[in-house]
Amino acid sequence: MRALFFAVSIFLALGATPAQAAFTFGAEESLHALVDVAVVGENGEALALGYKTSTQNFLLPYSISDDGYVLIVKGEKGKYYDIGDEQLANWQASGLMPDPLPPYEIAFVDRILGYALWPTLAVIALVYLIPLLRKRKAAVATPTPPVDKTTT
Repeated sequence: MRALFFAVSIFLALGATPAQAAFTFGAEESLHALVDVAVVGENGEALALGYKTSTQNFLLPYSISDDGYVLIVKGEKGKYYDIGDEQLANWQASGLMPDPLPPYEIAFVDRILGYALWPTLAVIALVYLIPLLRKRKAAVATPTPPVDKTTT
């Protein structure tokens, strides 16, 4: 039973979305494009307005955070430009960026997978704790044989 549980856990962890790393350590950034923009990169690259999230991992993700808007370089995985509020306001005033900015929210599935370590630890604890408690309950419920005090 435990072997099956661990096999299923590994399968689920390896099947995580690209935004979530399976069995990794440290931080991992994910970029999510929202809309193409007229702004061009330093080297003339086409850009898209998007947002960045960061996931902290210890074997499985234990924390996910929203890092705000960024300019994502189209066609180049993982490359982006940070943008400040002042620069963003200037681009919006000149019509290079949408005004208002498109809303974004970390997807429900990404949010759940971003905290995957905690429920995994809880399930592992239950898998080991329930049989332990059953053994203890069985040991407590077993009556002890009576002591014969008539023979001395």
